[in-house]
Amino acid sequence: MIFVRSMFLLMFLLLQSDLASAQNVLWSARMENGDLSDWSKDDCGGQFNSGAAGSYATNAIASSGAWSVRMDIATPSEPTSGTRLFRWCEPQKNRQLYYSAWYFIPTQHSVPNFWNIWQWKSKTSSRNDPFFTLNIGNRSDGSMHLYLFDWQRRNSYGQTSANIPVGRWFQVEGYYECAADNTGRVIMWQDGQQLFEVSNISTRYGDGDCQWSVDNYSDIVQPSPASIYIDDAAIGMSRIGMATTSTSTPPESGSGDTTTRTSRKQKKRSRS
Repeated sequence: MIFVRSMFLLMFLLLQSDLASAQNVLWSARMENGDLSDWSKDDCGGQFNSGAAGSYATNAIASSGAWSVRMDIATPSEPTSGTRLFRWCEPQKNRQLYYSAWYFIPTQHSVPNFWNIWQWKSKTSSRNDPFFTLNIGNRSDGSMHLYLFDWQRRNSYGQTSANIPVGRWFQVEGYYECAADNTGRVIMWQDGQQLFEVSNISTRYGDGDCQWSVDNYSDIVQPSPASIYIDDAAIGMSRIGMATTSTSTPPESGSGDTTTRTSRKQKKRSRS
């Protein structure tokens, strides 16, 4: 009897945890419809491409479920190639939000300049620019790592805590406080480990909004084309965490991928 009660209590606690998690999340995209409609839901986002680029739902690999997004670019391009999946309603309505997405990069790449995979932008009647971007760079041994770039002030924030795993899903989570004055704040985590925190800074234009996107955007990435897979994107009111785990294996060549159609100084044109 004690065992039965304990099991019921455990089930109740798990149910409450799932309910709290569901209430915390304002929006999510798992692509389980076999398309990218989650991103454009309620006319609050969508796909935006430039150069030789595109995003597609695919069942070749997934962090959870059966589907994810494959984001492809071909470089070099004049001046850049980029594919972006945006959400704007949630950051427009909420000053403080948490953002999460799972990434899979199947191949080691060399990044001579910049490779933007995540960004927050601010749009006005006359401007539409990044404020903070999350980029991939290379260490001296060629391994890939994340760095945070303040596009408005041309400041780059590096870290030595974590490299990007090749051929394995990893989670990126961010906190963004949307503020026109110096009360903004940005925090970034990789697989639950904090990499960056920038406080007391403006994170939008005075007459602008805040928008978020996951990206595959660069002027040159080698080898080319370069593909990124993304799954289980979400926006929430508190930490989303690493609840999603993956046992997926890398997609094999010809495996039947089904698609549904600094201080690094970056150039001024390297915007989304």
